[in-house]
Amino acid sequence: MISVNEFAAEVTGAPIRGAGDLRALVRRRHAVPTVAMRTGAGGSEEYAMFYTRGLTLHSTIEYLEHALSRSEFDVVLSRLSAEQRAWLDRASLTDDVPYPVALSLWRSADEALRNMEPQWAEHAGAESIRVRGMQFYSGLLKKPTPVEFFAQHISLFQRYYRPGDMIITERGSGRATARMVGFEAGDRLFCRRLTGGWLAGMQIAGGRDVTVNHARCVLDGDLFCEWEVQWK
Repeated sequence: MISVNEFAAEVTGAPIRGAGDLRALVRRRHAVPTVAMRTGAGGSEEYAMFYTRGLTLHSTIEYLEHALSRSEFDVVLSRLSAEQRAWLDRASLTDDVPYPVALSLWRSADEALRNMEPQWAEHAGAESIRVRGMQFYSGLLKKPTPVEFFAQHISLFQRYYRPGDMIITERGSGRATARMVGFEAGDRLFCRRLTGGWLAGMQIAGGRDVTVNHARCVLDGDLFCEWEVQWK
């Protein structure tokens, strides 16, 4: 279980898009995921492409700019490929970005932060929800109680990642269990980031004394990733 400290960060304006661009974005984000080809020892095979949003990259960069010195921050970026750096430079907040770009950024950040701030991934996930999440999705986050948050039909997870979803498998008085389906984490840094995001989200939704436990993880051999959330 974790608790996450409060954060303060400046929010910059979001780019304005036309109605046609927004409709195309919605269609793309809800379409069947792109299938790509990769070649290995056994020959070529198809695999599903996973995506996050530019919002995820921007919020990570904003966190690192607060957590690291300029020279440390530059070292984090230097470990990324030229193509990955290009994604950081050109992706708008609402653009789809190949998920491996975010993974590479998180892994490089972890090399810089894991000793000085062991829970940095949880903190970064919480700050992302409190700052950028509230900028874009305050209507989904600000509820009288977490009960109303879990009862809504619009998925906050799908605003950040595709394909996949977070489904509620159990809900009771002051507790809920959420299971991730249809998306591959690829690294515990993703799971830790979501743990911090869950905690911040539940606090914004009116929960008190919130605790979040990443109870099951595919990277530990479980069939799915699952989070247990409790509040008062």
